Amino acid sequence: MIDLNIQETDKAASYAWLDQLSMMNRQIFMVANKDLNIEFISKYTLEFLEIEYDLTEITSPLPYKSVLTHLAQQGYFGDGNVFEIVERLVTQNEAQLNASPLTLEEINLITPSGRHIHVRQMVTTDERLLLVGDDITQEHIESHALELALSSSQSGYGIYNHESRKFVVYGDALRDHFNINTSENLSLRDAAKLIHPDDFSKFEATWRYNLKNKTTWQITSRGINNEGRSIWLKTHFTPQFSNDGMLTSVICFFTDVTNTIRIQNELRQVTKRTQDTLKAKNDFISRLSHEMRTPMNAVIGIADALIHHHNDPAIQPKLELIQTSAEKIVHILDETLQHAKLEEHKVELNPRLSSPRKCVENLCQLWEEKAATSKIELTYQIDDNVPNQINFDDFRFEQCLNNLLSNAIKFTSGGEIKVIQTIVEKANQSYLITAVKDNGIGMTPAQQDNIFEAFTQADKSISGRFGGTGLGMSITKNIIELMGGRISLNSAPGKGSMFALSLPIKNSISHSANQSINRSLVDTLLEENKPEPSKYKNLNILIVDDNPTNHLVTKSLLDTLVGNIVTANNGVQAIQALEAQDFDLVLMDIHMPIMDGIEATLAIRSCDEVFANIPIIALTADPQYQQKRLCKNIGMNGALAKPVKLVDVLNEIDKILETRQTAQQFAQIA
Repeated sequence: MIDLNIQETDKAASYAWLDQLSMMNRQIFMVANKDLNIEFISKYTLEFLEIEYDLTEITSPLPYKSVLTHLAQQGYFGDGNVFEIVERLVTQNEAQLNASPLTLEEINLITPSGRHIHVRQMVTTDERLLLVGDDITQEHIESHALELALSSSQSGYGIYNHESRKFVVYGDALRDHFNINTSENLSLRDAAKLIHPDDFSKFEATWRYNLKNKTTWQITSRGINNEGRSIWLKTHFTPQFSNDGMLTSVICFFTDVTNTIRIQNELRQVTKRTQDTLKAKNDFISRLSHEMRTPMNAVIGIADALIHHHNDPAIQPKLELIQTSAEKIVHILDETLQHAKLEEHKVELNPRLSSPRKCVENLCQLWEEKAATSKIELTYQIDDNVPNQINFDDFRFEQCLNNLLSNAIKFTSGGEIKVIQTIVEKANQSYLITAVKDNGIGMTPAQQDNIFEAFTQADKSISGRFGGTGLGMSITKNIIELMGGRISLNSAPGKGSMFALSLPIKNSISHSANQSINRSLVDTLLEENKPEPSKYKNLNILIVDDNPTNHLVTKSLLDTLVGNIVTANNGVQAIQALEAQDFDLVLMDIHMPIMDGIEATLAIRSCDEVFANIPIIALTADPQYQQKRLCKNIGMNGALAKPVKLVDVLNEIDKILETRQTAQQFAQIA
């Protein structure tokens, strides 16, 4: 505590209004005379400077030096010798008193409690020393926080004064980039030199356009730093206008985004390399699939021909083994190619009004023979609330359901598999639910976690025990999600698994009757597709393919059934053959030299010859042209995927014969 005695107490009383002003504005007020004796010090000042004092104890003058000594001892003026600090301050105050009036000096102090004070000291006209101080602690914290934010984010801001045509730049990081002093004001010309020459025209045009339209804007452009290198700056501009619409200033906030843009460029390059690698890999898979289908066509086709036309009990099982093994290879190729298409987002949906009931029935009939061989009871149940038709891609949906049935049969031996289809209403939306439930080996929670990952199976021993690529469930998940649905799984070890496909329904047509359950039509279907030789003996068929092996395969399949078969190696030879004799049907390969199947089909359909409307069926190893809709767009009547089997070829021929017969009947009626 210091001794504080002020002479002339009546003068102190005359400063009462100043004491009230000090308290009201929360400001420090102190007045000293020319002899540097304190005439007035406000109560708020004593409180703020943490000086213990009672104004009622005033008896003698208090030198200003005593107050300075007390503050120096408390550390207000920093570290150092207290006596030297006080003497320096007194000398400065005496010099200020002897100088011309109204001279102003400023100083920043820090109290022992850490508060910041900005002090302004001035000599009045009556030669008194007036000291006024403000608490700037909050402003200091905010300013320090702003500096930290600007520094950590490599940012800064500037203010353009339109009247002076000068820029003031703030933020150490940005000033260091451009070697700008804190107090330096930049002219427009100097500021323009900081912009990269290649970006200046765009920068200037954007500046003029937005000031004219009185709008804020943002631009990312390059600047030239103090080392002459380019840096990227993202800048937000906010113009300020007077009440009469005149520009007064522009606030500019800069952020150094050089590293961000560098990382983005690197990521783009990495992404492009990855996409190029993925495309090269998938192109290779597509070519591999196409090339392998040709020899597989020979293996499966010749085996199928021998099975149907050489019923030797000794070699029949061996032929069936050859055919089954080759079909497994083709299935692996199909799965790999399908996964590659999904990776490149090349799978397109073709929704149409189709029957979800038929999807279940057809696939259960398809797998019933395999299930019976494995002593599995395969049944299906379709609820009455399932519409007869809904708008969806039935081909892709069957692909998903087929994968689920394939897995269920693979992992269920001597058990039961049930397919259930129903409609569930949820949040004003109808969902088609199709579940495949088995009582097979089931899965642990850990195995369920990665069942939908590509090239991954539930257990490392699965591929050894059951085979497979590990792509089926990944493909199923991707396709059903592409259709807007999802797949769910419920399973437990030893208790089987249930996979459920959930598909939102948009448009549907109600059915009229329920379908029977657990029908077995595999044998009937095979019998219906086993033709009588007399049915096809008068047909003349033209086979167009550049591969002699494929000629042999197709001829071997049809030789004992069809009356006449002619072969051609390309589209040109095919047209020449059509001009030379009459044919009932053309089996056309897609990829051939000289003239391919597409060009040949377009040429046939556009000519004026009698054969312009001859039925054309594609026999192709190209997965793209195995889609019948695509082939019909070209002008073909259908498409079969290599390797081809006799039943499939005869089914297509039957469709054409039925169409021809119907057309003839209509012609007779007319």
